[in-house]
Amino acid sequence: FTSFYTDLLWYQSVDASSVFTTQLWVRIGLLVGFGLLMAFAVGLNMWIAYRTRPVFRLMSPEQASLERYRMALDPLRRPAIIGIPLIIGLLAGVSATAEWKTWLLWRNSTEFGITDPTFNMDVSFYTFTLPFLRFVLGFLFAAVVLGFIAAAVVHYIYGGIRLQPADDRFSRAARAHLSILVGIFILLKAAAYWLDRYELSLSTDDYVPGVTYKDINAVIPGLTILMFVSLFCALLFFISAFRETMTGAVASLALLVAAALVVGTIYPAFV
Repeated sequence: FTSFYTDLLWYQSVDASSVFTTQLWVRIGLLVGFGLLMAFAVGLNMWIAYRTRPVFRLMSPEQASLERYRMALDPLRRPAIIGIPLIIGLLAGVSATAEWKTWLLWRNSTEFGITDPTFNMDVSFYTFTLPFLRFVLGFLFAAVVLGFIAAAVVHYIYGGIRLQPADDRFSRAARAHLSILVGIFILLKAAAYWLDRYELSLSTDDYVPGVTYKDINAVIPGLTILMFVSLFCALLFFISAFRETMTGAVASLALLVAAALVVGTIYPAFV
């Protein structure tokens, strides 16, 4: 409060209180907006995992042990499905408030009238838009990962995921649910590869800053290939959500890892 009130007094003393209030309202907006988005993502996945729980469970020693936890947690189920997402959403919203300047720069961006020679994008894209897209993409990655963890925990507690059987470890609903989340994660990875291409214009890793011969002839084509491989991999995970087997999706994931190693690392290093 001391820091807050001191800043308020200083801005008022130089007749710039509107600057202070603008920053304050943006922080509140980011807290509420991104906090609710994170809470919704986590809470929705927990709710789906619970609603699609198996009605009949084989009473293996593992499930017999979990039954005691299920009985103990059942009175707390409704508060947990509401409270846990709200707590995670609050933490995410507080983290998002640190990006108030990124939001304002993007929201009030104007073109520079100068384009970069590689992608023919106005320089304002790199100054205002790219940092904001990176922030949003990172937030979505976090939302998907936390939603996946929350869903996996609920599926395990209620028997959708079983660790002891040699086969059929996942119920059909759990496999479909988690496959869709993995597909969304890989879809976001494709978007990250797309943004990585533009990040090369800001690179300072080589002897000269910006896009180099290696980037033009190896890195940019490699990132484009990885983007399309990621889209293909995500599509297979979405399809596998409605099929009995995930062999094709898992194989495509191995293909993505191999492609990232070859066209994303080895070939650019060779060039």
